[in-house]
Amino acid sequence: MEEKEQLQQELVELEKRLEELSQRATTREEQEELVALKQRVEKLREQVARPVTAMDRVKLARHPDRPYTLDFVSWIFEDFIEIHGDRRFADDPAIVCGLARFHGEPVLVV
Repeated sequence: MEEKEQLQQELVELEKRLEELSQRATTREEQEELVALKQRVEKLREQVARPVTAMDRVKLARHPDRPYTLDFVSWIFEDFIEIHGDRRFADDPAIVCGLARFHGEPVLVV
């Protein structure tokens, strides 16, 4: 997904350059650069618009900055109190459970 973001940023920069050049393209070199820029912009638009691949999904799922369960809990619920353990003094960090309030109503979050 970072690749698409970089492509989008490059596309925005090239479109600005294309706009500037199209307003003042007078020499033959500027006209040739304008044609080359138009071709590059079109290629970038195709790359940005392509469907998300399976590998893109994997990269997104493994991205270190993606939100975790506790992030969503803090965004959605109020007064969240996490419950730990399984009566044998073990704690599974993959499972989040707790008591919270949702629009003022007490709820159990699993």
